[in-house]
Amino acid sequence: MSEQEANDNQGVLDEDWRDSAAKDYLYSLLVEGMIPGKDDIRPKQVFEQYCKDCPEFEPFQDYTNFANRLRALREKAVKRSDRATVDAANFTHDRQIFPAPTEDTNGNTMWQSPKPKSYCNRIWLTESTRS
Repeated sequence: MSEQEANDNQGVLDEDWRDSAAKDYLYSLLVEGMIPGKDDIRPKQVFEQYCKDCPEFEPFQDYTNFANRLRALREKAVKRSDRATVDAANFTHDRQIFPAPTEDTNGNTMWQSPKPKSYCNRIWLTESTRS
């Protein structure tokens, strides 16, 4: 096989990988923490333990690009978890500057659920009918 044919075949494999169930499966294992960090386990070991006998990886039994694909998915999983942490910190910061409103635009007390408001309205109505 010529070098050009090998490159053409590789492009087809990359296209197949982009939307494959194998990629989704590997990404879900990374996000759930089933696969240890890159310092704990080598890509070859990940391939042997988690992917080789998996039906999703049947079209991708060639190991040549697995290490690069695993690295890219690990980076994506780390960015995802970092983004959630940053969002939580930003939300906390914003709530300290701008706390949740306690009054509505008419100056009435805002209730987080309808139960306390209905209870207070019943008391107010019974007191107003007594007088």
